[in-house]
Amino acid sequence: MKDADDPIPVGMISLSDAFLLVYRIVVSDWGTIEERLNPSAPFYEQLSEQDAERACREAWRSYDRALRQANEWLRTKISDSGLTALVRDPQTGDLLQLDRSKWPPLGGFETGIAGNHVGPEDPLGSGPDTVIAGERRPVFFSKKNFDAVLKNAAPLENGGSAHAVESVPAARVKLTQDQQIKETYLRLWPHGCSERPAQRNEKIRSDFRQRGRPAPADRSIQRALKSD
Repeated sequence: MKDADDPIPVGMISLSDAFLLVYRIVVSDWGTIEERLNPSAPFYEQLSEQDAERACREAWRSYDRALRQANEWLRTKISDSGLTALVRDPQTGDLLQLDRSKWPPLGGFETGIAGNHVGPEDPLGSGPDTVIAGERRPVFFSKKNFDAVLKNAAPLENGGSAHAVESVPAARVKLTQDQQIKETYLRLWPHGCSERPAQRNEKIRSDFRQRGRPAPADRSIQRALKSD
């Protein structure tokens, strides 16, 4: 099923943007968790390579757990009538409310919300049927409604929590460029990348630049991702 690239109406907030805000409120230590996804983070500087690898794996588990808990929080608010999920009919311009009963529970492979499209057969973005005129329509909320719901949000107990990582010592791991590329790819697309190579490569380079690393060439990226 094709996903429509409809613009989000004025005064609304997209599903993915809403999720990001929820995640950063209900997961109090999200910054610490995300920092430790990088094996070169300062947290890993004093410990053995074996302990560093173990700690990094636990950081990814904490990250997935945090994303899933924030996702569950948002879906609960939709299903209990506090938050109204909408799509827009491109032909009439009407805003249509989605079925509240189709949001929980999360599928076994779902963690966070990376896009604005959901569907009953989507293993990574389960939800109600959003198909209008043969395409899945992006989901959004009234910004006013969302802000009112988010106002009462509080950090979840054990929400992702970096504490489990705290108990695991870590060490500096000097990654080769190939390893850095693979680590970046897995962090950006933990469930696999469906983008075109040029778009994928540019996002990897952008991530390298944001982290103060020299951006790799297309040939280097292709070699690294084919070397497994």
